Amino acid sequence: MNRFNNALLQAPRGVSAAKGVVVSQHYSASQAGAEILQAGGTAVDAAVTTAFALGVVEPWMSGPGGVGYLLIGRPGEHPVAVDFSTFAPAGLRVDSYPVVDGDSRDLFPWPRVIEDRNTLGMLSICPPTFAPGLELAWSRYGQMPWQDLLAPACNMAKEGLLIDWPTQLMIGSAAADLQSDADSAALFLDTNGAGIATDWTAQSDIHLPLTTLANTLETVARDGAGTLVTGDLAQVLISDIRDKGGVLTQADLEAAPPQFVAPTEITLPGGKRLWSAPDLSGGPAVIAMLKQWSNAGAKLSDGDLLAWRAHKAIDVLQERLSAVGDGAEHPRHPSCTTGFCVVDQNGLSVAATLTLVSIFGSKLLSPGTGILLNNAISWFDPTLGKPNSIGPGKRPLSNMAPTLIDNGRGRLTALSAAGGQRIGPAIAQVAAGITLDGMDTGSALGEPRLNIRADGKIVADTRISPEILEKIGKIGELSMVHPTVFPYYFAILSAAEFDGPGNITGFYEPFCPNADVATQN
Repeated sequence: MNRFNNALLQAPRGVSAAKGVVVSQHYSASQAGAEILQAGGTAVDAAVTTAFALGVVEPWMSGPGGVGYLLIGRPGEHPVAVDFSTFAPAGLRVDSYPVVDGDSRDLFPWPRVIEDRNTLGMLSICPPTFAPGLELAWSRYGQMPWQDLLAPACNMAKEGLLIDWPTQLMIGSAAADLQSDADSAALFLDTNGAGIATDWTAQSDIHLPLTTLANTLETVARDGAGTLVTGDLAQVLISDIRDKGGVLTQADLEAAPPQFVAPTEITLPGGKRLWSAPDLSGGPAVIAMLKQWSNAGAKLSDGDLLAWRAHKAIDVLQERLSAVGDGAEHPRHPSCTTGFCVVDQNGLSVAATLTLVSIFGSKLLSPGTGILLNNAISWFDPTLGKPNSIGPGKRPLSNMAPTLIDNGRGRLTALSAAGGQRIGPAIAQVAAGITLDGMDTGSALGEPRLNIRADGKIVADTRISPEILEKIGKIGELSMVHPTVFPYYFAILSAAEFDGPGNITGFYEPFCPNADVATQN
């Protein structure tokens, strides 16, 4: 008997629709996006609504204090990426981040910085680009009024954050760090410094008030995203940051606006084409893995294939961390994370990845705006003299890798994932299932996965056969886990697929408790 035979471990079942789907990590955000499709909005309109809604119902993952990438395309056409990544403030001082003994407890295998300054607190913050990036995408692909798209998030913020059990879990896991900021602690913790909790048998009706954030969202809806760059809200944000010891300035907010850029791409056997986020994102690593895997994978038996792919993936990830960065020959093209996907009835598809970087970002809240602030400085290697070393004005490596796959016969699949350094290997493995292994999207998403790290550590799903696990164990340091809702051993994946008019399907991650597909029929 297979003791792991339960519904969560089955291949995700696609949810079909005739006129569009929205797949996200929270059912209320998915539903808000689907209602925009119902009102005649495009996939990008729905993506804007979904993104802002997620920043309210999952504030630890993403929001106006964060950054991101979008991929936008249609079947048979070359897609475009919207790059609203970030960079270190111009006033950053490298000597503020001395390395001490130990390893970082955050997303990359860096050495530890004194007082965790690169991951926690005001010296970990980079300019937020979330709202301007989404507004740029809407300016080209949107049809509905900007203010209408933000209305659902405004209403959700007025209602407050529901303290359901996943929310209690996320707040509780970060409670110790949230105590480091008085404003974050006042919002998310009780008077004893613990996360607010309900009885374990009760249905929660507790809502944390998000009045200040609601006011901010209403201002952004009325005045546009520019208010967070050059307007009144920008002044409040900068003042709050400076009051808490940060170095971010008005000039930093204005220094590098979001841009449309060319995605990175690869053509795979059978004429399938795959595009992912470019430059210093996780997309080039996804492309590099697929390039390696497509070269020789067909020559291997099934038993050796996964171990061989793991070995090649480690090579790619090690090369990325040692040789890629803003200090290397890798220019930007001119022109805890949430992933979601949207497809509309015309085949316009969006793969989105948005992030505060770590859970609750820097753990610091701007009291005048209600915005949680990212900790993107943690993406830099604090060791000096490397391409991705920390430095003023530099752009860091990131893990975001929203992806589109065109099978060449009218089918376009959007993929996105959340999970830090787990993102690249997860997207690559699912994409390989679809493009190299002949799987349908649901089967590829449901395959047991590996979390492969640049340091050679591999986390394997216990459903993989012992014979294959033995071979993988010779590649790197292997640990085996049974997939669970928490902690997230593997990336949280979302997918949406257009396969011709009236044939649209969404797939959500079964291990993400609030994830859902909302449809428009």
